[in-house]
Amino acid sequence: MPDLPDFYELKNGLPVFIRPFRPSDINQILIGFSKMSERSRYRRFFHPVRELPESHLKELLDVDGYNNLAICAGVIHPDGWEGAGIARFKRIEPNSKTADIALTIIDKYQGYGLGGLLVEVLTRKALEAGVSSFEGHVLPDNVTMIKILKRRNAQNQLIEGPVYHFRMPLCTQDIRALHLTDQFEQLDDYL
Repeated sequence: MPDLPDFYELKNGLPVFIRPFRPSDINQILIGFSKMSERSRYRRFFHPVRELPESHLKELLDVDGYNNLAICAGVIHPDGWEGAGIARFKRIEPNSKTADIALTIIDKYQGYGLGGLLVEVLTRKALEAGVSSFEGHVLPDNVTMIKILKRRNAQNQLIEGPVYHFRMPLCTQDIRALHLTDQFEQLDDYL
């Protein structure tokens, strides 16, 4: 049985679901990438990107739920849903207690708490899998992500060039979004 989605309400009142990413979501990834601004793409990949790198797609498709896990978020509209973000962790080596984390939110859904929500849900799944810390890279001008990292006690260190390397010990926090799962009966639409 697939993991059931959880439903939440963002700060702006939009209902979203979060569930494990699966290969059938790849089309939503491609659509979402096309909706990202140049600035958001630069913040995600640290250089200008016009097309989603094939290596990134392969990595997303290579999820095993233990060493490499991805979750996705979709915003629910009256006529269906739209992909809004994705978060993933990949252990730095098999069975390691440390994993690299990546987060992407489509521009029009930035600033409503979705990034923090995805990080919290991913943190819980990582802890269940035995991961105890995340690490990664962030640009200093990515103020929203730096705020998320500070709330989670991440330690940032400037490395070569204009990039911070961070390490974040994992612990759960209260979810700041209203939990709506009990209100959704037609789960098949989001599986």
